[in-house]
Amino acid sequence: MNQIKIKHFPLSIKRNPIAGDDSLTAEADEGRPIAEDAEKSRWGERERGGGGEGVKSVSPSPALPLSRSAVCGLLIIGMLVSCWAGCASTSRPPLVFPDVRVVSLAVPTGKLEEPFEQVKDRWTARLEVPDPLFGSPTLPAPMFKGSRGRIRIEATLYGPEMIEAELFKACADDSLSEAQCAERRAEYAERHHTQKWFRIALRLHSGYEEKSLDADLWTIYLVDDKDIMYEPVAVKSDSVEKVKRKIYSEFHNMTMERMLFSRNVDLYFPKITFFGKALLDEGNRSLKLILARHKRTVGEAEWHFYP
Repeated sequence: MNQIKIKHFPLSIKRNPIAGDDSLTAEADEGRPIAEDAEKSRWGERERGGGGEGVKSVSPSPALPLSRSAVCGLLIIGMLVSCWAGCASTSRPPLVFPDVRVVSLAVPTGKLEEPFEQVKDRWTARLEVPDPLFGSPTLPAPMFKGSRGRIRIEATLYGPEMIEAELFKACADDSLSEAQCAERRAEYAERHHTQKWFRIALRLHSGYEEKSLDADLWTIYLVDDKDIMYEPVAVKSDSVEKVKRKIYSEFHNMTMERMLFSRNVDLYFPKITFFGKALLDEGNRSLKLILARHKRTVGEAEWHFYP
């Protein structure tokens, strides 16, 4: 397993809410009294002359017909305005709704009664991010149903309960004795540096390209309940797993074999920060995992803690 360290710390990301005000003024809803001579003042004109009074009616000037070139010009201006409005609306970054997990940081005592899959599901947040390589000039775009340039990610935070559940399952699956299980725990602590670090395990899935699962394509960091950002101290990536599956292609109107790619990436963060704050502690109410690209958030996962 290769160890990679993220060198660049991301800049803070701010979102400006877009607020629209389509309220009408009171004058638009309330009728105004129209002057009695409004029609006359608009279309008529009174003239006084000599010793008598005469009324001269002035008819409205007829509208000048637009030339063909003027009409074409107006149509072109309308099309340009529509295109500009469409581009402005599509360039707006999509809203990101994180998958929020609510977990306890209490250390389990005694034998775990819940199945491992149930415990893992409670500590695992799921999210999707755009594939950075989708539509690249060097790679063809896929033509399969459901493949829209998205990467599915399962992010598992390894808190005390999750670690105990995984070790208990490993000892039970291998039928280890109490002494052997203690050795397994020591190996686990040494491999994952549990005394000073905690781990977030990512499981990435892509049906597009093997290189799309490279962790260096994103800037990944944590945010605590005080909006302070922390970059990982280490990133370890396993080799890419390849599996062939049959997927229905709408383009070809038939079932075809397709290569699916998966990869495990372990993110390690300090338990105690430089400022002396414990991230996995009751003093910290939440942690948010951010995946950003080009200084813009593309995916989030969040864990809320209770005693």
